[in-house]
Amino acid sequence: MVGAVLAELPPIARGEVTGGRIIDLLNVHFHTASAENAARVLDNFRRIGSELNAPILYICHNDVPNSCEGFTGGFTVCGTPGNDVHL
Repeated sequence: MVGAVLAELPPIARGEVTGGRIIDLLNVHFHTASAENAARVLDNFRRIGSELNAPILYICHNDVPNSCEGFTGGFTVCGTPGNDVHL
């Protein structure tokens, strides 16, 4: 999905396309299809793509006895691509 957005939005963000299915979808989901808004959406999807393609390190905290007892979740900290996932 991210790849499709990255392929479709650049001409809209440059103001080269002003009609069609993608314009309709921008209007439905973002309430505007302006080139400025399309550029903002494109930038956000580029960031999402970077996060999805970044290496991720999974860290198991079994070095602290019973620290995860009864807890089956994990956490990560947002900020830079490839943040560690702590389990």
